[in-house]
Amino acid sequence: MANRIKYIEKFFGRDLRLKDVTRTKLEEFQFKLKGRGLSARTVNIIMNTITVPMGWAYRKGMIRSNPIEGLRRFSGRPKQRGILTPAEVKKLFQTPWKNDRIRIANLVAMTTGLRQGEIIALKARDILEDRLIVRHAWSYADGLKCPKNGEERTVPLLPSIQQELERLSKNNPWGSDGFIFYGTLEDKPLDGTQLMKGLKEALIDMTISEKDKTNEEKRKIIGKEWTERGVCFHSWRHFYAKHLADKIELRKVQLATGHKSQIMAEHYANHSGEQDFAELADAVETAFSNVLAFAV
Repeated sequence: MANRIKYIEKFFGRDLRLKDVTRTKLEEFQFKLKGRGLSARTVNIIMNTITVPMGWAYRKGMIRSNPIEGLRRFSGRPKQRGILTPAEVKKLFQTPWKNDRIRIANLVAMTTGLRQGEIIALKARDILEDRLIVRHAWSYADGLKCPKNGEERTVPLLPSIQQELERLSKNNPWGSDGFIFYGTLEDKPLDGTQLMKGLKEALIDMTISEKDKTNEEKRKIIGKEWTERGVCFHSWRHFYAKHLADKIELRKVQLATGHKSQIMAEHYANHSGEQDFAELADAVETAFSNVLAFAV
C-alpha cells in the first residue's frame, strides 16, 4: 500500500487537510487514475489507501462526515495472467541470463509456486534435502513477516533446484546464514522488483534476433509485447498450478501454493500429511523434469 501513496500525494499534494477531502475531489481522483490506463482493481486498491484513514478519522470525530463512504468503485474483469508454454520455458532457460541469482529465483518460482516475497525471504535453514520450508515473506515496507495466509507451509524441492540454492547459499558474501537471494546490504535481500526485470530481459533476449540484440528500440517493442501478453513474475504461480492441476487433486496443489482462505487453511491443515506431500513431490517431478533438463 505504501507504493500507492505516491498517486495521492501527486494529485492532492502533501498539505491537504482532512476537511478539504470532498466527494467531488475523490471522484475526480478516481477518474484521473482510470485515465492513466490503470485497471479497475488497481484504482480500487489505491482508493483503499484513502478509505481506511478517512474511516478512522470519522470514527475519532476528526471529520463530521466521511466523503468516501458509499463512493462507487470501478468494476471490471482483472487482467488475465499470461503464462509461458513448456517450449517457451525451455528456450527461456537455455538463454544466458545476466544475473544468476535472478535466474535461480525464477526457477524456484516455476517449480515451487512460491510468491516473490517468499522467495527473497528464503534462508539456508529453510532448505532441506527434498523440500522448502516457507516460514517468511519479505516486503520493503514491513521487512520479514509471515507468509500471506499467516501460516508456514512445506513445498517439494527438486534435487537440481536444491543444489542451485545450496550453491548460492555457500557463495553468499554476507555469510551462509544470510538471505539466499542476497542484496547489497547484509540485512536486506535482493530487491524483489529485480526478479521481474531480469525475467523480462531474458524474455527479450530469447525472442530478439542476434543482429538486433543491442537495438534498444526493438528491445522496447518486444518487451511491450510480453507485457501485453500478461507475462510477469507472478505468472510462475499460475504455470505451477496449471501443470499440477491435471496430475493431483486441487487440495494438494493448494497445500503447496498456500492459495486459500483462512477457513480452508484450517480445513487443509487437519488433513495434510506426508502422504499428500509425497504425491505432490511426484507430480512436481513429472511436471517439470523435461523443462529442467534444459534449465540447470
